[in-house]
Amino acid sequence: MKLTHKQKKYLKNNIYQKSLDVIASDLSLPKNVIKAYLQKQWSKERYQTLLDQEQKGNNSTRLENINFKKWFIDNRWQILILTVLVIITYINSINNQFVSDDINGIVKNSTLNNIKVIFNNPFASFHFFIYYTVNQLFGHSAAAFRLVSILFHLANVIGLYFLISFLFTSRIGFFTALLFAVHPLLSEAVVWISAGYTVYATFWILTSFIFFLFSLAKNKTYQYFLAVFFYFLALESSEKVVIFPLILFFYLLSQRNLRKYWLKLIPFFTLSLVWGGYLLKAMTKRTIALRKMFYQRATVIQNPWQFLSITFKQTVVAVSSYFKLIIWPQNLTLYHSELHFNEFVYLIMVGVFLFYLGVIIYFYFHNKKLFFWLLFFLITLSPTLTPYKVSWVVAERYVYMASIGIFVVLGVVIDELARNEKYQDILWICLTVIVMGLSIRTIARNHDWKNQDTLWLAAAKTSPSSPQNHNNLGDYYSRHGQLVKAAEEFKKAIILKSNYADAYHNLANTYHRMGKDNLAVENYQKALHFNHRLWQSYENLAAIYFSQKKFGLAEKNLKEAVKINPKNANILVNLGIVYLKLDKRQEAKRMFSQALKIDPTNRRARRALSLN
Repeated sequence: MKLTHKQKKYLKNNIYQKSLDVIASDLSLPKNVIKAYLQKQWSKERYQTLLDQEQKGNNSTRLENINFKKWFIDNRWQILILTVLVIITYINSINNQFVSDDINGIVKNSTLNNIKVIFNNPFASFHFFIYYTVNQLFGHSAAAFRLVSILFHLANVIGLYFLISFLFTSRIGFFTALLFAVHPLLSEAVVWISAGYTVYATFWILTSFIFFLFSLAKNKTYQYFLAVFFYFLALESSEKVVIFPLILFFYLLSQRNLRKYWLKLIPFFTLSLVWGGYLLKAMTKRTIALRKMFYQRATVIQNPWQFLSITFKQTVVAVSSYFKLIIWPQNLTLYHSELHFNEFVYLIMVGVFLFYLGVIIYFYFHNKKLFFWLLFFLITLSPTLTPYKVSWVVAERYVYMASIGIFVVLGVVIDELARNEKYQDILWICLTVIVMGLSIRTIARNHDWKNQDTLWLAAAKTSPSSPQNHNNLGDYYSRHGQLVKAAEEFKKAIILKSNYADAYHNLANTYHRMGKDNLAVENYQKALHFNHRLWQSYENLAAIYFSQKKFGLAEKNLKEAVKINPKNANILVNLGIVYLKLDKRQEAKRMFSQALKIDPTNRRARRALSLN
């Protein structure tokens, strides 16, 4: 019996989605006829793989019969290879120093010594639990904090291998995990301690997803509740996973099980609504913080069309940029500032994005599994694609979990190519070269995060339009005594962002060190014009006026600094010394006493009190 063209097309589109029994029933054909056709058309290895998979059963059956211990034993060599690759790829980052946000978040964060820090923000408890625990066990050890992120990354690699092995095949799972283990685009999330929340959250999402699938296959209530609990831990790691219920929704849709299991989504959506309410409140604070820290101007959305227009443009730029970095991870940087394109380049990016959407729609009708994982990428990115400037347009840490969707599709493509016996040797050589190349690029990227200096110098090569990085470069040159170069970098930052108060403050510091106090005073005043809460500028202005014996102006500026930062003992001591110069001894003693209440070990305050 021969198959018709329509039957052949149906078989081609569904052979990896349905069992042979289901396909035979759909086509009203004997199962042996379909097997005979496939045996004739396919290579022996490909046909045998299908038979092996058919023998193991479909996803539900395979998950129902899973034995963790047996799976680990059966796949021990693949797991060992993945583990060794992660170690080789990331071992050079272990001794990297604290950088960027790590300084204030960990090194200067005295609250990490108090267990209450875990509960200060009830919507980020797990993130601070990691910080508190590591700090208690190892103190301010950058290596210990970073090792936690690397171990979580390794757990994500193995968890991904496990998950995809049962949703597809073990080989596709291995290819997917292989790319995820070593890709340099993920280095920022793994190596930068302050971005570790992304790695923690991904681990809990993968774990929740796996237990959700178990609960469907085995119908075990405790596994379902574990899936909900692990999603809660994911939310406690990062609010950006709030879209996970949508992922489950589209997974059930792709499996044609939505009607049967939609009630199981209610607890997940409920948790997302709770966190969503928190996010709406936090969005205002986040916007204010970004304006203060990075002096961003507010985006005013006047109508729904403007909202959709900005969101579409930002999504096009972000998605096409991430695709480019996945395929060719060259210009990796902390600050993706080079996002201004001419019309021709932007049209190409729009074309790439529309093609991507077209592929998603195509696979919805032809391959539901690939449809789901292509959509997984976009859904996972969606919380960062807001037009309200509460996140960067492109940031490598944002794509850590989202990249899984693309790596799964690439794993399927590699597996499909590997089925052709003619090109297997070439494919294995190419795959080995690609994995080695990605590993080497990741190792090089890890070095960029070695310390503040290497990070800012690396960003300078890729982010010439970033005012933040020019400000950081100014700090780099200043610390190395190159004051002229430092001043040049601060000026570049100001040109790029005219209201950049921090750059004005740092430029003033540089002028002061160069002996140009008039220019220093001018720039401190400009810094305070744009950020009246910058108490350091008031303090430094007072120091200059004090050296010029303008004690009244010194008093005025130190009072402003005290208003902003009343718990700073050194400012109080400095104000006390100015009071002595103004012959206000009672006020001076009061300042020294207040300073000692705040910091009983302050020698300057104790000495000043003993002499007066």
